[in-house]
Amino acid sequence: MGYDLNDSPPPIWFAGRIFMQEARKCLARKKADEPLTFYHLADLFEARINVVRALRAALGLPPEPDRKQRDQSEDLSSRMSPAGYIKLTAALSSDFKASFGGTGQYGVPNYTIKNKQTGEHADATNAASPLFQSLLKLAYAERLAHFQNLSRCVRDLFFEEVYLPNKQYDMFYYHPAENMSNEEFHDYVIRKGFASTRAEAEAKFPDHYGPKDSPLQQCFRNDTIAHYKLVHDESFFSFEEIHSIRHAFRD
Repeated sequence: MGYDLNDSPPPIWFAGRIFMQEARKCLARKKADEPLTFYHLADLFEARINVVRALRAALGLPPEPDRKQRDQSEDLSSRMSPAGYIKLTAALSSDFKASFGGTGQYGVPNYTIKNKQTGEHADATNAASPLFQSLLKLAYAERLAHFQNLSRCVRDLFFEEVYLPNKQYDMFYYHPAENMSNEEFHDYVIRKGFASTRAEAEAKFPDHYGPKDSPLQQCFRNDTIAHYKLVHDESFFSFEEIHSIRHAFRD
């Protein structure tokens, strides 16, 4: 892929990932063999808030943890591409079948869960009842699915809105074909459908590159971006910030 690029994200990326790690901790509070309780719904709510905080921090905005989640996303539009912001707002939207409310003030478990389709409802004062447990499982499952979808979306946006804009100069400073032998280059041309035989590839692309802004060049660009997207996804929680600091550090 051209040359050995330091694929560590920029420092501001790590400022956001801290909150993604906090979101994981919220989910980890529920152990696999632990019975489900209404507190686990609160953990999911906290996890969703942290995911939005993560994107805010990665884009250079304060996390503002005391604001409501919908408000947290509104001013992100000024820091994101229109397509990215549309993707985020779609992932944030929800239409849960089970509504969940209550405060739990003064140690009183007055949480209530209601199935909006059937009208069935139950409160946590009778948490052991089959109806409450059934509604609790429904509420938790759909909120967990919502969180997982939102988390995937935000990780994609970390790449598209933060990682890629900061890294693409380095990605394309050298042409991806520079590290390819003639045989490797012509095999790539054939594999991508720009030629059928080695002889045709050699005749069409004698200079190893092809015309600037040609479909072949766009193909190289797309494959390079896809490569780093894969690195980003696989290493999201294992990237070490020290490599980013070393890359950018000046004294």
